[in-house]
Amino acid sequence: MKHDEIMIIRQNGNLSWRREVAPRITRIFGSLQEDVRKNISNSLRTARRHIQALSSEIKRLEEKLQLLREEEHHRATFAFPDILPIPEADPVAASLDGSKLPNSSGIYFVWRHSQLIYIGKSNCIQRRATTTLHHIISPGDGITWLQFKESELNFVESLYIGIARPAYNFGGKQRSDAVTLNYETMHCRNSASQ
Repeated sequence: MKHDEIMIIRQNGNLSWRREVAPRITRIFGSLQEDVRKNISNSLRTARRHIQALSSEIKRLEEKLQLLREEEHHRATFAFPDILPIPEADPVAASLDGSKLPNSSGIYFVWRHSQLIYIGKSNCIQRRATTTLHHIISPGDGITWLQFKESELNFVESLYIGIARPAYNFGGKQRSDAVTLNYETMHCRNSASQ
């Protein structure tokens, strides 16, 4: 029904005119109501699908967040297992000749800004862990060590690298499963046990 016809009905109070036009108005409004109902129903179905998709995405992200929180907690509370020895002495400053390092076999830990960056092994720590002969060690780095028999070096080095995962043992790239281990955190175990 056109706007002009509705205006005529309003202006003309004629009962016969109303009888002719009223059924048309009812059909038109009935059709409009059905269209509106269908549009609303379609919109609600679409909204429900979006809500279900968003709910699934939220659940997936919450699970991922929980894993990240657990991983962060693991990193924050990481300590070498109690059965493994850890270096007791404070780090020795890296030098050209390694004069303050032991002249024995063992594994050495390289610390940069109190962060463990590398674990290595050597038949003679004093010769190996110097700034001139080593590709990782730079002036300003600290070095700690543990003495082991030469026959144990491969196993012990692999064990410590597997636990701590220092970045430079993996090409200088920080691994997603790497443990952020600093010197102070590692020695909390020693101070707690004393």
